[in-house]
Amino acid sequence: MFHRRFGTGLVAPGAARHAWWLALKLSDERKTLLVAGVAGGMAATFNAPLASILLAVELLLFEWRPRSFVPVAAAVVVATVRRGWLLGAEPVFPGPLSTAWHGIPGLAGGLLAIAATALVYFAEHSVSPGCRCTGCGGPHRAG
Repeated sequence: MFHRRFGTGLVAPGAARHAWWLALKLSDERKTLLVAGVAGGMAATFNAPLASILLAVELLLFEWRPRSFVPVAAAVVVATVRRGWLLGAEPVFPGPLSTAWHGIPGLAGGLLAIAATALVYFAEHSVSPGCRCTGCGGPHRAG
């Protein structure tokens, strides 16, 4: 049963996706429909609708416009409902811990991400203190 949950849309690397889009010269509407299908597949595979929507819109479409968000959200809702009818609503990777304990690694991962981002900014500004970017808080050069 586990092997049926992974589709080609989930394991295709990002470089292949980019190459497909360049080779096919897809319009914005077709890209949105393609990403809606991928997001629906992820939602049905992992029973994670919110993560599927966020990943699809943020990493595949790069835009938060309603004309992109609504088809993706609709595909995810339909896929999640159909998954519940076909496979049940139980988690894909059940664990012995309660749901409340799953928040601890999530919180630790979030704090680690904040620390890593701060470390990257610190490293960039220590190497190149004359940054020209806006809003970084570093010393800026004129011009």
